[in-house]
Amino acid sequence: MAGSPWPDLVVRDKATKKAYVVRTGGQTNFQRGRRAIAGWKGMDLIAATHDLTGDGVPDMVARNATTLMTGVFPGTPQGGFGAPVLDTTRFRAADQVTGVLDLTGDGNNDLVARMGAAKSLWLFPGNGHGGFKKRRRLSADWGSYNRTVGVGDLTGDGKNDLLARRAGRLYLVPGVGRRIGTPTLLARGWGRFSIIAGAGDLTNDGVPDVVVKNAKTRLVSIFPGNGSGRLGRPLGPFGQFKNLNYIAAVGQLTGDPGTDLVGRNGKGGMFVFPNNGGRNIETVTNTGIALRGTNLILNVGDWNSDGKGDIVTRTAKTGNLYLRPGDGTGRFGSRVLLAKGWGGVRLVAAVGDITGDGHPDLMGQPARAAMRIYPGDGATGFLPSYVAHSAISSNGHSGLGLWDGDGSPDSLLRRGDGTLRLYPGNGPGGLMNSRKIGAGAKVYDWLQSVGDATGDGRPDVVARESATGKLWLLPGAGNGFGARRIVAFGFGRYDLSS
Repeated sequence: MAGSPWPDLVVRDKATKKAYVVRTGGQTNFQRGRRAIAGWKGMDLIAATHDLTGDGVPDMVARNATTLMTGVFPGTPQGGFGAPVLDTTRFRAADQVTGVLDLTGDGNNDLVARMGAAKSLWLFPGNGHGGFKKRRRLSADWGSYNRTVGVGDLTGDGKNDLLARRAGRLYLVPGVGRRIGTPTLLARGWGRFSIIAGAGDLTNDGVPDVVVKNAKTRLVSIFPGNGSGRLGRPLGPFGQFKNLNYIAAVGQLTGDPGTDLVGRNGKGGMFVFPNNGGRNIETVTNTGIALRGTNLILNVGDWNSDGKGDIVTRTAKTGNLYLRPGDGTGRFGSRVLLAKGWGGVRLVAAVGDITGDGHPDLMGQPARAAMRIYPGDGATGFLPSYVAHSAISSNGHSGLGLWDGDGSPDSLLRRGDGTLRLYPGNGPGGLMNSRKIGAGAKVYDWLQSVGDATGDGRPDVVARESATGKLWLLPGAGNGFGARRIVAFGFGRYDLSS
């Protein structure tokens, strides 16, 4: 509807009644891990540094726990790490080390480490060739901070910053030229995280973010930066990193468009997890129309065969259905009457081309009657309707697209106990017997099929949690749904969606 390759939602503001198009952007996620280097079980300090060697490929620094020699391991064009270009004893007394990008402003990336009995914080300026210049002390006493993390330019002032944790509180440590500024409290309750890492834009919006791992659940989340020194509410969780004891943002190691993650498993294998380049929400665009007196919005695809996505709305007072033709940029033209007398039809859903004639269709259940197919005519009306299935007891219905991959669109219906049931399409335009594919859906007041929002070839569902206004992605996975992930916050302001 809004000119991107990813699915869109249409929502209505409950106060103003204005309609908006919410553009999804592929959903922030990471591909399956690829082995980058083995034999790192004995490394006790590891830091992702972006590029220390000057070849444009991210590198890693790691210290051997036995020899206390620290190596600079150059990234390779194949997405791995080679033999160290430098072995040094300069970090023998360190108990924290982190990559901080270019803290000095000389064009070379640097390291920061906490050193010695005094727990002083030191800057090790990079020389651009995999080595380091003379160190410079940043703070005489850093002993109260049990985590120090380089995060890039979190404040948006053009200088790279640090984060530090003390007594469960997270502090922003601003970069000020070749020094650091006074730490300021950023957030409380960060003692629950076993891993805190930064120095990368993980959500693909141009702003640095912070990745964390919960010590209890072992799940990873991303706190998105807002570009002015604050962190938003966490996105995720991401379950594929449970078995890792080290995680960091390394930069663009695999040639993909986003910042990749690296992680070490218990056997000492280092893996790279390529960023898929997706964004949960691209934009929220005003459609230019208000939908007062409307009690239903349907995202129907290209109903009128002009190559652009359209919506259908229902007027609460009359039960009339209207077509709103889209212009392909997220805006809609004047309404056109489709049909009258739909006020008593329940479970109305856009179900795609279930009849196989190339035109989108609707499905719904008239009062005290069977579920029916209402075939679109490819213009501004319907062909004669017919029964698709006997009456179904449900409080929610969404077309799922080609869920089971057999070429016939399927439907998702929610029962009163919150179970989700798949009703497969039978090919001729009806529904077959159902099977359970999910549960626990009573917490949602929206269940919207959005097609493939993640780019993995499976249809997905977006759900709104009624109590919080949180928008969740329920990713299609085999015979059901994978672990839900946050898409966005603040959707309590809307009362209708499709």
